[in-house]
Amino acid sequence: MRRFLWFLFALVDGLVLGLAAAGWAAAHIDPRTFWWPALAAVGLPFIALALVVLAVALVMWKRWGWAGLHGVVLVVLALRLVPVERLEARPEPAPDDLTLMTLNAPRYGASAERLTAAVSDLLATERPGLVALQEAGAEHARRPPYRPVIASYVQPAVDSMGYRLAIPPDWETELPLLVRLEAPGGFAVLEQTQHVFASGPEDEGASRYVRTHFRWQEREGVHYNLHLRSFGEEKPWDAVRFLELGTWLPFLRQYRSAYQRRAAEVEQIVARVEAETLPVLLSGDFNATPDNWTYRQLAQGRTDAFRVAGSGWGGTYRADRPLVRIDFVLADPAWEVVTAHVPAVEFSDHRPVVARLRWRDTE
Repeated sequence: MRRFLWFLFALVDGLVLGLAAAGWAAAHIDPRTFWWPALAAVGLPFIALALVVLAVALVMWKRWGWAGLHGVVLVVLALRLVPVERLEARPEPAPDDLTLMTLNAPRYGASAERLTAAVSDLLATERPGLVALQEAGAEHARRPPYRPVIASYVQPAVDSMGYRLAIPPDWETELPLLVRLEAPGGFAVLEQTQHVFASGPEDEGASRYVRTHFRWQEREGVHYNLHLRSFGEEKPWDAVRFLELGTWLPFLRQYRSAYQRRAAEVEQIVARVEAETLPVLLSGDFNATPDNWTYRQLAQGRTDAFRVAGSGWGGTYRADRPLVRIDFVLADPAWEVVTAHVPAVEFSDHRPVVARLRWRDTE
């Protein structure tokens, strides 16, 4: 009986070790070559917790060799998962810092009045100087008085809270920027372009970005507001039945396609970003965790604001059970991250990321 129990334990243990290896390696594997490790990467923190439990069991059974192997694996995972950068001293916040908020803000789950009040409360509390929104349709009205129009639950920000909708007058976009008129440093938008990677009119979840050339505190930079390819409206946890393979296969195909197409799109975005001659800020909904290849491509050579200066877990999706971090603020070395946090919200299925930034001293 003991041998049989050990066999079952070893089977489960081997599976968890394999998932840990796949999840760790996903950051270095292009999904167009080998895509399924990206699925393991999503659950890597929870896989690490499972390994801790298994390691404790091995110690209790005095399986020292196996326990040592688990210890090595856990150290390797800790180097990836634990934000040791936070041990470095951070500068004190100052009134003239640039506060950037990124938020995927679709209408979600409540009445229009409650949504409007919740968005207004969030902006009044955080007072970001720059707000990068995703899934919040915006345009300038085609008839007099030609006022800027944004999703109704965000409209009070423009009408009465001192924000300007920073998009060209002939635009329609799902990635609008709001600039607080009295933000310290005088944030000025100089030029904007947008790009959508849709393969056709039905490809609504395609990756897209808005590039904004700006001036702040008399220095120029570039901000990219990103919304990377999603997996579609229907989610596996709503339709998949664990014991029915036929319910899994459509989602596996859907996820494979999304991972592979997103990788190609991110490669083009990275090429565009690397061609910039000005300091770059990237923010938005990446639809990928920090252990995935697409995040690693975008974050290379940049600072993840929450990783270095955040507090707590920092999960952004889903807002009611934020198990994973898929929304980010990334900054070039020209920027110093002062603080970062993830406020709890109920009006969206994403939580926002709020980061305070400042230029590094160039002298």
